[in-house]
Amino acid sequence: MRSLPLSLVRRLVPLRGLSENSLPALLEQSECPLIGSGRVLFTALDNARFYFYLLSGEAEIRCATGSVIHTAEHLFPMGYGLRDLQTVIARTDCVYLKIERSALDRQLCWDHVASAIELDLSYRPEKDDEASWRLTLLRSNLFLKVPPLNVNQIFSQLKPMRVNAGDVILRQGDHGDGCYFIRQGRAAVTRRSEDDVEHHLADIGYGRCFGEDALIHNTVRNATVTMKSDGLLMRLDKPDFMLLLREPAVKHIKSADLSAELAADAICIDVRLLEEFDVARLHQSENMPLSCLRLLMETQLDINKKYIVYCDTGLRSRAAVSLLQEQGFSAQYLLNGMDGVDAQQRAELLDVVPPLPLVAYDAA
Repeated sequence: MRSLPLSLVRRLVPLRGLSENSLPALLEQSECPLIGSGRVLFTALDNARFYFYLLSGEAEIRCATGSVIHTAEHLFPMGYGLRDLQTVIARTDCVYLKIERSALDRQLCWDHVASAIELDLSYRPEKDDEASWRLTLLRSNLFLKVPPLNVNQIFSQLKPMRVNAGDVILRQGDHGDGCYFIRQGRAAVTRRSEDDVEHHLADIGYGRCFGEDALIHNTVRNATVTMKSDGLLMRLDKPDFMLLLREPAVKHIKSADLSAELAADAICIDVRLLEEFDVARLHQSENMPLSCLRLLMETQLDINKKYIVYCDTGLRSRAAVSLLQEQGFSAQYLLNGMDGVDAQQRAELLDVVPPLPLVAYDAA
């Protein structure tokens, strides 16, 4: 992909809500092409799956109503908040960033759940050692493979395992029966090639998870892991791990029932970033970003009220409802988020303020 300065990309909405470590990994899965004047940048079908950020040049957004919108470099995706977008055409040579929406939303959800857990841990200074360990786990390579709502269950399922230097923890070719986190010590990862030559792949240490791939894909171990020092591992058995991969049941509401719930005095909470909320939101909703929800719920929410929580897709709001229910609040999330609200309901229920600068005019 074309090299992009992280300082620029970190200003984009909602990418600015990602953690420091998450953004580079997401960009590796993204595209940043140059496209010539007059060519189609994307269509409504593409817009449902990807965000397109215009980094240089000028483009023309053509809408189903017949209106045309000129746009230039912007912190928001092109056409953000516009549901009648049909086609976007390059008016000049353009460089743009194309990011898969579902991947971005998953990463945002994970980072914001981690932030909420970090905030919760900060209230327990008497457990500094345990808090530090859990914060390390939240940044491990395993957690993106587990639904965010199951994060707290992982901590309770881990079993301590004392090990010695030279112990073989995993052996290449064996069937997987668990995965491991390193809490103390270091280990070497090796792989034997088809011509029976052993290759050293990496040394791993504190906080690193290993052995999960064989469980996820139901395959044999693809490498051997041997302890280089005495240490302490935390083991997660295969049956417990497989249970953690399942999405838990969380109460939801369909968009067709939204008006009735609002008429019955339910309160809407938007758990996206403030910048997203400012552009498009449900009428009379309150903004409480997922990363801050743990702190705000104690001072701004009423345990006797009913809440409907939403985001763009339903992913972040689903996690938010899980956090709220843990604290005893009555809450449901809007299934499929604002993306699932049809055109008629959007006119009735949504406030939409396209991000400036945009210049609109009627097509001749």
